[in-house]
Amino acid sequence: MIVATYNEWRDGTLLQVELSESKAMRLVKCAKCKGEGDVECSCCDSLSSCEECEGEGKVDIDDLPSTKHLFTAKEYYDEVTTDIKKACAFTNKSFFREVLPFIRVYRKQFGKRRRKYPRRLTKLAA
Repeated sequence: MIVATYNEWRDGTLLQVELSESKAMRLVKCAKCKGEGDVECSCCDSLSSCEECEGEGKVDIDDLPSTKHLFTAKEYYDEVTTDIKKACAFTNKSFFREVLPFIRVYRKQFGKRRRKYPRRLTKLAA
């Protein structure tokens, strides 16, 4: 299965959002509050409404100074695996056989997840 690279996916998604005439499509997650609408005060730990998005959790893409931070590697991973799952359900192919090459490339590009315990300790515990 052919999968777009992270940079191709990010650029395509950004272009799709920028060219959209729909107001809902042009709204993206606020970077300051991470889409939650509330920010925590650094001095007293109380929650207050985010000033950047006015508590909505989303901002218009035209209001942002930079768009490089918008689409994360985690969002890329989630979207690609969801698309692969849908394609496998439609074509009746094994999801794991199709997703494994993508996961290998993703881990090489964004860092490999390490085990908490060495492999031999995991085997002993089982």
